[in-house]
Amino acid sequence: MTLTRKVRRVAAKESAHIPALGKCRVQLVWLVLDNRRRDVDNVVPTLKAMCDGLVDAGLVPDDTPEYMMKLMPVIHKVDREFGPAKLQLIIEEM
Repeated sequence: MTLTRKVRRVAAKESAHIPALGKCRVQLVWLVLDNRRRDVDNVVPTLKAMCDGLVDAGLVPDDTPEYMMKLMPVIHKVDREFGPAKLQLIIEEM
């Protein structure tokens, strides 16, 4: 199984408890532990796979602009006490 497929499946599983939305806005937040330079567009393919997973879970009928607004990912530095670096998907009903 490809990494993209795994990300899609995890997103579908993790969002299965969310009721169906007519339209939503999503943004991927990359939580990092250091100040190294990173390009936010490096995680855009991950955002795409996660959005496909939301469709698989039935949150919206499709990930087209009619149903989903995808914001550009952002990077936030967090303290090491926060735990390991991670990705967080913010989903807001519109």
